[in-house]
Amino acid sequence: MTSLVDRVRAIAAALDDAAIEWAIGGALALAYATEEPRGTRDIDVNVFVEASDAARVFTALPAGVVYGEADVRAALADDQVRLWWDDTPIDVFFAASPFHLEVATRRRTVPFAGSSIRILAPEDLAVFKAMFDRPKDWVDIDEMAASGTLDRAVCTQRLAVLLGPDDPRVARIAGI
Repeated sequence: MTSLVDRVRAIAAALDDAAIEWAIGGALALAYATEEPRGTRDIDVNVFVEASDAARVFTALPAGVVYGEADVRAALADDQVRLWWDDTPIDVFFAASPFHLEVATRRRTVPFAGSSIRILAPEDLAVFKAMFDRPKDWVDIDEMAASGTLDRAVCTQRLAVLLGPDDPRVARIAGI
């Protein structure tokens, strides 16, 4: 069985080979922004192309990642889709707005299991987590802030631009 680490490295290499810009998000990116990373079984991949390129992205992924026409349609409808590599969920997020393309300019390259991967910047990861607005995401944002890796003012500004200054998530992230 292929490990999560091997799958992350294979996805990174496959997207690089296809010249598709990408960054890892979710709990794997969170591990670089907290003192106490949490476990995960999924791989969140942000690709900095529009969902209209979903078929090209899916074709570039390693053999074993399962997708079909329904996944292409889901990506077009939602700008994100969950694919599977055996029992590992692969969540692919497409560039749905100019903000997503800006995120690509701020991604970071970090060491990863003898190689390197690109991850979302902590502030962008926090903005995405605030937009999802799940309890576990707010715990993650709190952990990032406690670790000193998060610029709260930057997060607040980016979230206010995306959601409007009166959205309660803007006030919540400002108060962390």
